[in-house]
Amino acid sequence: MPRRLLPAVIATALGALAAASVASAQTVSFLEGEQVVTVERPGTTLKSAITALLAGPTRAERARGLRTQVPAQVTLRSASIAGTVATVDLDPRFVKGNVAEELNARLSQLVLTATSVRDVNSVRVRIAGGTPLGLFPGVDVSRAVTAKSIRTPDIAPPTTPTEPATPATPDTAQLEQRLAQ
Repeated sequence: MPRRLLPAVIATALGALAAASVASAQTVSFLEGEQVVTVERPGTTLKSAITALLAGPTRAERARGLRTQVPAQVTLRSASIAGTVATVDLDPRFVKGNVAEELNARLSQLVLTATSVRDVNSVRVRIAGGTPLGLFPGVDVSRAVTAKSIRTPDIAPPTTPTEPATPATPDTAQLEQRLAQ
């Protein structure tokens, strides 16, 4: 090979390696405060994405404030894709606890991680082979869940009272007047 072609061959090979490394990275969803944040992990499959989620944030990510609501030692029973629907079956530890916000946060992490996998648009969630009905307030997991539906749960907004429950006392009315001035 002529020497002048060598730099071009090396540049082409490095470009192909860079493209391959980008193509072999996937997104995993964790939490920072109450916000979902994504991190890159190696892999391209649904199983590798869910396994990375279950492993939790790295030590360095935890030091930066990333955390997870997925309980420790949850195991993946199975993960498959049919068309654009992923089915993820986890052990019962995934639904441990009864705090609605924590359960919905871990479901969000699962759905957002799974739907980041190429060609996956929705996730059918299974716990020990069954459908976990009624465990995730505002989210119907009897059917496949999308990233959009997880971001907009089906919970009615709180109603605003049309008038005060009791009339203001003279002292309260006087205080309101002074504050308004």
